Formats: sequence, structure tokens, C-alpha cells
Amino acid sequence: MYLRPSLFVALMVVVMPVGSAVAQSDAQAACTLVARSDTGEILVEEGDCDRRATPASTFKLPLAVIGFDTRVLTSPEAPAVDFDPNKHVAWIENWKATTTPRTWLRDSVVWYSWEVTRPLGLDGIETYLERFNYGNRDMSGTAGENNGITHAWLSSSLAISPREQIAFLSKLMMRSLPVKVASQELAIEATASYEFDDDRIAKGKTGNGFARGTDGAVMRDRQVGWFIGWTNDWPKGENVAEDTPLVFARLILDGGPTEGYASVRARDSLLADLPRYLDTTN
Repeated sequence: MYLRPSLFVALMVVVMPVGSAVAQSDAQAACTLVARSDTGEILVEEGDCDRRATPASTFKLPLAVIGFDTRVLTSPEAPAVDFDPNKHVAWIENWKATTTPRTWLRDSVVWYSWEVTRPLGLDGIETYLERFNYGNRDMSGTAGENNGITHAWLSSSLAISPREQIAFLSKLMMRSLPVKVASQELAIEATASYEFDDDRIAKGKTGNGFARGTDGAVMRDRQVGWFIGWTNDWPKGENVAEDTPLVFARLILDGGPTEGYASVRARDSLLADLPRYLDTTN
């Protein structure tokens, strides 16, 4: 079956269950950043962390903040929207279900993102992205397709660097984004949790898409994979408040055809590497 590039890109945001961890060298990470959320101090920096890429489904995290702030979303469990095959796209089985903000973030349900973006409109979203200083803030979408409201973040116009992801996450952790504190706390609560190092917990968001060539064409053999998030389970020194999280971002830019989703490789490899990073924070 042939899929239009825009649909194929959207399909690639699928988040697979946590599998066996992948070593960082195998994951081909273009950048890894770990930072203190309170001071912004970079504790780990590997690779080119200023290069922008499509945010893919990591955009759901700022979109959740926006949704809660505008009351399009009202709690981690509401609104619960039933799947409608006549209205919604579903390329994987678990999207064919009633979806809440929590399951939307966990399962990267594309059609639920559109339930959030369409009521807000491009102007509404762009206003928030300017306030957040989020990446290049370009919601125009693919040239000539008038699809910004549904596809700007899916290997299209919107782009962000790992360093900019860290800046956004740090503000979110400090509840210092220019929105209501409650909106930020609801987005944090709704974000999926992952166990690492047997008993430690991180929360975060994956994203999977494609790079684009200099001619703007989607390169389907060049995956882009993200895992961004935070953890409070790290050894804190005497000058660090107990409730201070570390924030992290890992970006994978595949140089050619690569097995498996880049987002899964980013997530699993970062979770495997976190204990080593955290042990060197003091």
C-alpha cells in the first residue's frame, strides 16, 4: 500500500513498547544532553546539540501544556474521546480506542493531536510557541499543502534542537513557562513514566519522523528519533533541592536505512545510559 508522504510521516510517530536496551553506539545518537532544571547547568553533552530537527511527537508535550492552558484539555483523563473510524485515522490497533490526554501522550495518538490543534487554530498555537520560544516556531506546514494545523511538527516546517528541548523542559520543570502553573503540572502528570536501573523512574516523550533533503523532499530512509524527559531519581548534592529534576534529550539522526524505530532506539538507549550519566552528576 502506498502512503502519501504526509501520511507516511505521521505513521512513523508510532511508539513501540519498551524493549531491550540498545547501546548508545548502536543507537547512532547525534546528541545527548543532561542538565539541571533549576540552573540550566549542562552535566552531559555529547554530539552536535544545536542542530534542529523535526520535533515529531515530542511536540505533544508543549501541545499538552497549551491544551490544558486553553481548557481544550481539562485533566489527564479528560476529555476522553471515542475513536470514530469515519473521522479519525488509525494506522495501529491501539489508536482505535477511547483516548485521553494520558493515553494520547503514552501512545502518540495522531488523531487526538488534531482534536487539540484544530480548535486552537494556527494563530493560537503560534502565539504560545512564541511565548515558549519553542524552536523555530514555524507552524506553516509543508509548502503548498496548507497542512500546518495537522502536520507542521511531522517532518515538516517546525524544527527544534536538543538544546532548545532542554530549555523548554527546564522551564516546564520549574513551572516557569508563561502559562498557568496548573497547566504545566497537568502536562507533567499526564506524561508517561518509564522505569530504569531496576527501581528508578523517568518521565518522557518519544518522537519519530524523517529528515528532509535540501529540496524539501522527505527522506524515508533517514529516520529522526527523539526521547526527551526528566527524572528526579538522581544523587543530589547538598546545594540541590530534593525536588529538582534533571532533564534530558537524546536525538538520533539515522544516516541510512536502519532497523526499528529511531524513537524506540533513542528511548531504550537513553534509559540504559541514564545510570552512568547520573552517577557522574556530583
